[in-house]
Amino acid sequence: THGLPENFGGSIDVRYAGGERISISDNQSPVLSYEAAQAIDRVFEKAFKADALPLPDLQTLKEIRFEEERKDGGFTRAALEILPDGTGVNRKQSRYDDPKVYESEKPVDAGTVSAIKDMISLGGILAWSGIRTVCAGMRKKCLTFIFPEMEITVTNDRELPRQLSGAFFDIELEMTTKH
Repeated sequence: THGLPENFGGSIDVRYAGGERISISDNQSPVLSYEAAQAIDRVFEKAFKADALPLPDLQTLKEIRFEEERKDGGFTRAALEILPDGTGVNRKQSRYDDPKVYESEKPVDAGTVSAIKDMISLGGILAWSGIRTVCAGMRKKCLTFIFPEMEITVTNDRELPRQLSGAFFDIELEMTTKH
């Protein structure tokens, strides 16, 4: 394979919810025919032209909650209350190896709240509930978004490209470490 162009060939990896898996790869020629690739492209093209999933308006977001439970009985919980002026208050509770629960409350400036809303939007987090989970061994972490008429809870155990899954981590970082 020395000297072949980068990304030459291809692979297919299909994973089913029941644990079954089908995979094939070939580093010397394409795995799919040109016609099959065009057929797949048409499926996605049709899906992208479909009506978008109606999601709540981020301007009405009232609170974000983060929760992580650890095997040793430890936990981290944070709640970012979004105030009418666009700023916020982040309240956090954590317990580690000892029975003591650590609590903090910190203000969050409007720029940070706006950046978090951008992360939610760009990461498509509010639509994650329909994406399958794959990481059974991960520590499950949850984000709950509270709107006037609904709550949406998503977990970090989704199989997503880094550009999308990174939004969960970035929001977690803001709520549990920076604030």
